[in-house]
Amino acid sequence: MDAGEHLRYSSLILLGHGGGQHKTAPGTLSRARRYAAEGFAVVAIDAPNHGDRPKDGEFRRIAAKMRAGMAAGENPGAPVAGMHSNLAGQVVADWQAVLTAVQRLDQVGVGPVGYCGMSMGCGLGIPLIAAEPRIRAAVQGLLGVHGVAEHVARITVPVQFLAQWTTRWCRGTRAWPCSTPWPRLRKRRTPTPASTGMCRRSKWTVR
Repeated sequence: MDAGEHLRYSSLILLGHGGGQHKTAPGTLSRARRYAAEGFAVVAIDAPNHGDRPKDGEFRRIAAKMRAGMAAGENPGAPVAGMHSNLAGQVVADWQAVLTAVQRLDQVGVGPVGYCGMSMGCGLGIPLIAAEPRIRAAVQGLLGVHGVAEHVARITVPVQFLAQWTTRWCRGTRAWPCSTPWPRLRKRRTPTPASTGMCRRSKWTVR
Protein backbone atom coordinates (compact mmCIF):
# COMPACT_ATOMS: atom_id res chain seq x y z
CA MET A 1 0.00 0.00 0.00
CA ASP A 2 1.40 3.40 -0.98
CA ALA A 3 2.06 5.92 1.77
CA GLY A 4 -0.74 8.13 0.49
CA GLU A 5 -3.36 5.39 0.55
CA HIS A 6 -5.70 4.62 3.42
CA LEU A 7 -6.97 1.22 4.50
CA ARG A 8 -10.58 0.71 3.44
CA TYR A 9 -12.66 -2.30 4.45
CA SER A 10 -15.08 -3.81 1.97
CA SER A 11 -17.71 -4.81 4.53
CA LEU A 12 -18.52 -4.59 8.23
CA ILE A 13 -19.35 -7.48 10.57
CA LEU A 14 -21.10 -7.00 13.93
CA LEU A 15 -20.26 -9.69 16.49
CA GLY A 16 -22.70 -10.58 19.25
CA HIS A 17 -21.32 -12.57 22.20
CA GLY A 18 -22.93 -15.39 24.16
CA GLY A 19 -24.61 -15.24 27.56
CA GLY A 20 -22.30 -14.53 30.48
CA GLN A 21 -19.53 -13.48 28.07
CA HIS A 22 -18.33 -10.11 26.80
CA LYS A 23 -16.82 -8.32 23.82
CA THR A 24 -13.27 -9.54 24.51
CA ALA A 25 -14.15 -13.18 25.30
CA PRO A 26 -11.72 -15.61 23.60
CA GLY A 27 -14.28 -16.89 21.11
CA THR A 28 -15.31 -13.37 20.11
CA LEU A 29 -11.69 -12.26 19.65
CA SER A 30 -10.89 -15.37 17.63
CA ARG A 31 -13.73 -14.74 15.19
CA ALA A 32 -12.93 -11.04 14.99
CA ARG A 33 -9.29 -11.71 14.11
CA ARG A 34 -10.24 -14.27 11.50
CA TYR A 35 -12.73 -11.96 9.80
CA ALA A 36 -10.33 -9.01 9.98
CA ALA A 37 -7.62 -11.12 8.33
CA GLU A 38 -10.03 -11.72 5.46
CA GLY A 39 -10.53 -7.98 4.94
CA PHE A 40 -13.63 -7.24 7.00
CA ALA A 41 -14.05 -4.47 9.53
CA VAL A 42 -15.31 -6.00 12.78
CA VAL A 43 -16.97 -4.50 15.84
CA ALA A 44 -18.17 -6.12 19.09
CA ILE A 45 -19.85 -4.53 22.10
CA ASP A 46 -20.86 -5.70 25.56
CA ALA A 47 -24.53 -6.57 25.76
CA PRO A 48 -26.46 -4.85 28.57
CA ASN A 49 -25.60 -6.35 31.98
CA HIS A 50 -22.48 -8.02 30.56
CA GLY A 51 -18.77 -7.28 30.50
CA ASP A 52 -17.89 -3.78 31.68
CA ARG A 53 -21.52 -2.68 31.88
CA PRO A 54 -23.40 -2.47 35.21
CA LYS A 55 -25.87 -5.21 36.15
CA ASP A 56 -29.36 -4.23 37.30
CA GLY A 57 -31.57 -6.02 39.80
CA GLU A 58 -34.06 -7.38 37.29
CA PHE A 59 -31.32 -8.99 35.23
CA ARG A 60 -29.79 -10.56 38.35
CA ARG A 61 -33.20 -11.97 39.32
CA ILE A 62 -33.82 -13.49 35.89
CA ALA A 63 -30.29 -14.92 35.73
CA ALA A 64 -30.57 -16.48 39.19
CA LYS A 65 -33.92 -18.06 38.34
CA MET A 66 -32.53 -19.45 35.10
CA ARG A 67 -29.46 -20.95 36.80
CA ALA A 68 -31.61 -22.52 39.52
CA GLY A 69 -33.91 -24.09 36.95
CA MET A 70 -31.03 -25.50 34.92
CA ALA A 71 -29.45 -26.93 38.09
CA ALA A 72 -32.77 -28.68 38.75
CA GLY A 73 -32.77 -30.17 35.25
CA GLU A 74 -35.45 -27.89 33.81
CA ASN A 75 -35.51 -26.85 30.16
CA PRO A 76 -34.01 -23.33 30.07
CA GLY A 77 -35.91 -22.24 26.95
CA ALA A 78 -38.53 -20.03 28.59
CA PRO A 79 -36.17 -18.36 31.13
CA VAL A 80 -33.60 -17.70 28.41
CA ALA A 81 -36.31 -16.13 26.23
CA GLY A 82 -37.33 -13.96 29.20
CA MET A 83 -33.75 -12.77 29.64
CA HIS A 84 -33.38 -11.99 25.96
CA SER A 85 -36.67 -10.08 25.99
CA ASN A 86 -35.44 -8.07 28.96
CA LEU A 87 -32.27 -7.07 27.07
CA ALA A 88 -33.47 -6.81 23.48
CA GLY A 89 -34.79 -3.25 23.39
CA GLN A 90 -31.60 -1.76 24.79
CA VAL A 91 -29.24 -3.91 22.74
CA VAL A 92 -31.00 -3.01 19.47
CA ALA A 93 -30.65 0.69 20.25
CA ASP A 94 -27.00 0.19 21.27
CA TRP A 95 -26.09 -1.65 18.08
CA GLN A 96 -27.86 0.90 15.88
CA ALA A 97 -25.93 3.74 17.52
CA VAL A 98 -22.63 1.86 17.20
CA LEU A 99 -23.31 1.01 13.56
CA THR A 100 -24.03 4.65 12.73
CA ALA A 101 -20.82 5.76 14.47
CA VAL A 102 -18.63 3.10 12.82
CA GLN A 103 -19.99 3.86 9.34
CA ARG A 104 -18.82 7.45 9.80
CA LEU A 105 -15.22 6.24 9.96
CA ASP A 106 -13.27 6.80 6.75
CA GLN A 107 -11.96 3.22 6.85
CA VAL A 108 -15.49 1.77 6.88
CA GLY A 109 -18.09 4.06 5.35
CA VAL A 110 -21.58 3.05 4.30
CA GLY A 111 -21.32 -0.43 2.82
CA PRO A 112 -22.51 -4.02 3.32
CA VAL A 113 -23.11 -5.03 6.94
CA GLY A 114 -23.45 -8.52 8.39
CA TYR A 115 -24.16 -9.87 11.86
CA CYS A 116 -22.75 -12.98 13.55
CA GLY A 117 -24.01 -14.24 16.91
CA MET A 118 -24.48 -17.60 18.63
CA SER A 119 -26.61 -18.47 21.67
CA MET A 120 -27.47 -15.17 23.37
CA GLY A 121 -25.79 -13.41 20.45
CA CYS A 122 -28.45 -15.04 18.29
CA GLY A 123 -31.31 -14.30 20.68
CA LEU A 124 -30.42 -10.60 20.76
CA GLY A 125 -29.37 -10.53 17.12
CA ILE A 126 -32.72 -11.69 15.76
CA PRO A 127 -34.64 -8.55 16.90
CA LEU A 128 -31.71 -6.42 15.70
CA ILE A 129 -31.76 -7.93 12.21
CA ALA A 130 -35.53 -7.55 12.10
CA ALA A 131 -35.29 -3.86 13.02
CA GLU A 132 -32.13 -2.75 11.18
CA PRO A 133 -32.28 -2.57 7.36
CA ARG A 134 -28.54 -1.88 7.03
CA ILE A 135 -27.81 -5.51 8.00
CA ARG A 136 -27.84 -7.52 4.80
CA ALA A 137 -26.88 -11.05 5.93
CA ALA A 138 -26.30 -12.99 9.13
CA VAL A 139 -24.81 -16.12 10.66
CA GLN A 140 -26.71 -17.23 13.76
CA GLY A 141 -27.50 -20.33 15.76
CA LEU A 142 -27.40 -22.39 18.95
CA LEU A 143 -30.74 -21.03 20.10
CA GLY A 144 -34.20 -22.52 20.66
CA VAL A 145 -37.43 -21.18 19.22
CA HIS A 146 -38.83 -19.57 22.39
CA GLY A 147 -39.73 -15.91 22.01
CA VAL A 148 -38.28 -15.24 18.54
CA ALA A 149 -41.05 -16.11 16.06
CA GLU A 150 -42.49 -12.58 15.93
CA HIS A 151 -39.10 -11.07 15.07
CA VAL A 152 -38.15 -13.89 12.69
CA ALA A 153 -41.29 -13.27 10.64
CA ARG A 154 -39.97 -9.77 9.81
CA ILE A 155 -36.52 -10.92 8.61
CA THR A 156 -35.98 -11.12 4.85
CA VAL A 157 -32.16 -11.16 4.54
CA PRO A 158 -30.11 -14.36 3.99
CA VAL A 159 -29.35 -16.20 7.24
CA GLN A 160 -27.09 -19.15 7.87
CA PHE A 161 -28.25 -20.99 11.00
CA LEU A 162 -26.00 -23.35 12.94
CA ALA A 163 -27.80 -25.91 15.09
CA GLN A 164 -26.66 -28.59 17.47
CA TRP A 165 -28.03 -31.95 16.41
CA THR A 166 -28.24 -33.28 19.96
CA THR A 167 -28.43 -31.38 23.24
CA ARG A 168 -29.56 -32.24 26.75
CA TRP A 169 -33.04 -30.82 26.03
CA CYS A 170 -33.37 -31.24 22.30
CA ARG A 171 -32.61 -33.97 19.76
CA GLY A 172 -32.70 -34.32 16.00
CA THR A 173 -34.86 -31.98 13.96
CA ARG A 174 -36.26 -30.40 17.14
CA ALA A 175 -32.85 -28.73 17.44
CA TRP A 176 -33.66 -26.69 14.31
CA PRO A 177 -35.64 -23.64 15.46
CA CYS A 178 -35.30 -22.15 11.99
CA SER A 179 -37.27 -24.92 10.26
CA THR A 180 -40.75 -23.42 10.70
CA PRO A 181 -40.59 -19.71 11.54
CA TRP A 182 -38.05 -18.72 8.82
CA PRO A 183 -40.01 -19.49 5.61
CA ARG A 184 -38.53 -16.76 3.39
CA LEU A 185 -34.87 -17.19 4.29
CA ARG A 186 -32.09 -19.03 2.51
CA LYS A 187 -31.03 -21.53 5.16
CA ARG A 188 -27.97 -23.71 5.46
CA ARG A 189 -28.50 -26.21 8.25
CA THR A 190 -25.18 -27.30 9.72
CA PRO A 191 -25.74 -29.98 12.38
CA THR A 192 -22.78 -30.52 14.70
CA PRO A 193 -22.41 -32.94 17.61
CA ALA A 194 -20.15 -30.54 19.50
CA SER A 195 -21.09 -28.45 22.51
CA THR A 196 -22.08 -24.81 22.03
CA GLY A 197 -18.52 -23.75 22.79
CA MET A 198 -17.13 -26.06 20.09
CA CYS A 199 -19.35 -25.11 17.16
CA ARG A 200 -17.66 -25.66 13.80
CA ARG A 201 -16.36 -22.57 12.04
CA SER A 202 -18.34 -20.92 9.30
CA LYS A 203 -16.83 -18.74 6.59
CA TRP A 204 -19.20 -16.20 5.09
CA THR A 205 -19.29 -13.09 2.95
CA VAL A 206 -21.81 -10.25 2.95
CA ARG A 207 -22.96 -9.36 -0.55
